[in-house]
Amino acid sequence: LAEAEVRKVVSSEFGGDDAKAEEALKEMGMDWRSFKEHQKRIILSRFFVASQLPRARPITYSQLLDRYNEMKDEYNETKDEPQWDTPRGILFFVRPATVTFRLIDIEAAKLEATDPNQSQLSTGHLTVERARKLADELVKRIRAGEDFGELAKQYSHGYRQSFGGLWKPRKPENLEKPYDILAAEAEKIEPGQIAGPIEAGEHIFIMKLEERQARSFKPLREVQREVETKIMLDRQKQAREEIMAKLVQQAAIGNKG
Repeated sequence: LAEAEVRKVVSSEFGGDDAKAEEALKEMGMDWRSFKEHQKRIILSRFFVASQLPRARPITYSQLLDRYNEMKDEYNETKDEPQWDTPRGILFFVRPATVTFRLIDIEAAKLEATDPNQSQLSTGHLTVERARKLADELVKRIRAGEDFGELAKQYSHGYRQSFGGLWKPRKPENLEKPYDILAAEAEKIEPGQIAGPIEAGEHIFIMKLEERQARSFKPLREVQREVETKIMLDRQKQAREEIMAKLVQQAAIGNKG
């Protein structure tokens, strides 16, 4: 075990280079033999601490609920995305805020010019005006009762056109430009309502909010296993600290003697 641990250190710390590892050992006043003995002592101390750990006690529902609520309090205090290391990986304890919407995305550059003899500059100005006029007309048609999804299929230039402009749920902060402007607009309306026309660079948007989910905690039933793991890790950490404190105390008494 000690030899395997030595090779592991050489591989991880020195890229498997024995010469570099030996040079570092000399700087610490050690050689391979003393370093191997040092690793043996570390391994033995780990085995000893592990042997002193108490057997796993059953976790009651009351303890689960208390720790779950403590974890929620920890989140509220930090205001950060809480993440705890567990053997199963990272526990995501919170459902992030999301928005789901339909979008008619009009790009002026993709509207064909009505007069092929117009100059490029003039044509660019005219297509922007046509895009604005089209957006205004579509808003009127939507408010008059026409189906938003069908209009999106017909007029949108966005990549979700074939899906009636329906975007999958997104975290507002993850919307990239030029769509990031939609996050603030979504906060101003309720599901079922529309916003627009909204100009963003070369795009003119008409958005229909489908759903807005506030950030929330996952229910205990979804994270029960992770909470159980956290309780077990906390117990083990506390037990190790108590054992190490006793060992330090015993060593201090022995030195005095």
